[in-house]
Amino acid sequence: MFGVLSSWFMKKSFLLTRYVNKLQIACCGFAQSIPRMPAVFMNTVWHAGNQFCCASLALFVTYLRSGLAITCSLLSLELFSAEDNWSLNDGFAIWGDFAYYRRSQGNKHRFIIDEGHGKQNSCGGCSYDKCLSSKVVKDFDYEPGFQVGIVYMTRHSMLEAKYLFVQEWEGSCHKDDPGLLYFSASHPTYAQDFYKADKASAVYRSQFQNGEVNYFYYITPRRGDYFSGGWLAGIRYISLTENLEIEFHKGADKSPYRVHVWNHMPAIQAGGTIGWNPWRTLSWDFTAKVGVGFDCGRQHTYWGDVDNTVTLRDYEAKKFSLPLLVGGAVALTYQPWRFINLHVAYEFIYLNGILLAPDQMHKSPNPEHHVRAIGQSFIYGGTAGVTFTF
Repeated sequence: MFGVLSSWFMKKSFLLTRYVNKLQIACCGFAQSIPRMPAVFMNTVWHAGNQFCCASLALFVTYLRSGLAITCSLLSLELFSAEDNWSLNDGFAIWGDFAYYRRSQGNKHRFIIDEGHGKQNSCGGCSYDKCLSSKVVKDFDYEPGFQVGIVYMTRHSMLEAKYLFVQEWEGSCHKDDPGLLYFSASHPTYAQDFYKADKASAVYRSQFQNGEVNYFYYITPRRGDYFSGGWLAGIRYISLTENLEIEFHKGADKSPYRVHVWNHMPAIQAGGTIGWNPWRTLSWDFTAKVGVGFDCGRQHTYWGDVDNTVTLRDYEAKKFSLPLLVGGAVALTYQPWRFINLHVAYEFIYLNGILLAPDQMHKSPNPEHHVRAIGQSFIYGGTAGVTFTF
């Protein structure tokens, strides 16, 4: 489009300058063809008018030609020179990143109730100290991991495949208050070792993996313009496994309550991307994704009592759900050499409608087997690494 527009401007500028030249010649000739007046005054006036007419038109033509030349030059140039940008090479690239991620959010459940510590509420009742799942999740710290990927790039498109692994998050809560610890407020005496216990602990672990394949199409050149934009479509697979182990000690007896959860989640997603290329070797990329997962969730619950010699619960259950996935990332890339770039990125992944271990807790005497896909998880962190282009 820029080439057609600049060609049109060039043609019109040539025609316009031709007409101005003719007007200049006519004006000067007209001034020179007027008979000379005998009077000195009239001769001086017409001579000055002749010089002024010729000089004015010459200056106007000069500025007009310069302005049209600059305008046509700007219209015929891209905002960024494609030949000067090393990232426009078609071909393959591989990268490896160091990752550092954290997990937050979840529903509130009581793991341990401590009647020895509490405070009186406004209604006159006593609010006992508790180990809550939401507090334990806050102990999930940033954990290391890695990300690897491969990509095929062209000027207007990109096909990438990547895999992210993060080490297990872990949070815990411990209580020591002889004879004053409970597991259930509504059915406190259902399990012998979980009623008026001496010590109790809860350990919650969660582990995340993600693999995805995405196709990007850029409406404008990916690295050729100052700004670029496009859309993406892709598939991904998420694995989120959790392990909750609660243990009560009463005298010499020790009994567990365990929940294991597996989320195996293929998903489809779509989104958009915006690039900003302020310099030849530096670029920013902003990406947003939204999708739906197909979660084949499964959980296993075990509840032992009387020094783990009596089994109160031992079952597996499955459930299919359609969780919501939302993700976003911002990346900064620096390319000091032709086939190598260094990059850092921040990313978040939000999941809603998945299986979490605390949501599967079932403390009543009712032996019903159930699976609850009501959990939400917010996973976020950063990566830093290097890309090699072939």
